[in-house]
Amino acid sequence: MTPSLTNALVSMLERYLATLFHAGTTVVLAYSYKNGFGKKALLALSVAHGIIDTFAAYYQFKPSPVVLAVIYVLLLTVSVLLLRYGLPKVKEEREEDRIVW
Repeated sequence: MTPSLTNALVSMLERYLATLFHAGTTVVLAYSYKNGFGKKALLALSVAHGIIDTFAAYYQFKPSPVVLAVIYVLLLTVSVLLLRYGLPKVKEEREEDRIVW
């Protein structure tokens, strides 16, 4: 069965946002671990992941375009915040202290 173009595009958007989110969590977690507050960052990122997953699970029970939009906006917002926090921290590292990714 071939999905509709709309469903395919929505699915692609969700995968793109999930990739951004996980890239942001990786950068923040690596930076925080290196600087001694990895446990706090892990807890905060786990809570953020749990909240997003809760909305995603709710969508499975009550499919709604509004719920889907809320999930995507939440995922995009958290991803952008994580990357805005983490990427400048990575750029300011000295070469000898650089994290091996």
